[in-house]
Amino acid sequence: MRPVAAAHYAPTALVQVLEGLPRHPYAELAHMRADAPAGMSRAQLLAALQQAAGKLGADAIVVTRLSREGPPADSLRFAPSGGALQQVAVPRAWHAEALAIRLGAAGGNGP
Repeated sequence: MRPVAAAHYAPTALVQVLEGLPRHPYAELAHMRADAPAGMSRAQLLAALQQAAGKLGADAIVVTRLSREGPPADSLRFAPSGGALQQVAVPRAWHAEALAIRLGAAGGNGP
């Protein structure tokens, strides 16, 4: 996480997830990045970002990048017992970048 705001806000409990910048004024609080371990869901990753942003006093995060990396969801591997090929489910890891913002903040960004 890289804070960008000098102002400090009280923590918030409800943090919205936005897919684009809002049209009304807002203040940028921090650029955030999260790498989820394999097996963690997209929803869990976004919830972790929301929780971290809430501690900064953000009331929204703008997701700027969301990707899933790793081997294909199903992969062929040799069975250890006899060398035959078997299909195995391989979890892929989520990666996200977001901007923590405070909506309606005076002197912020936006129109």
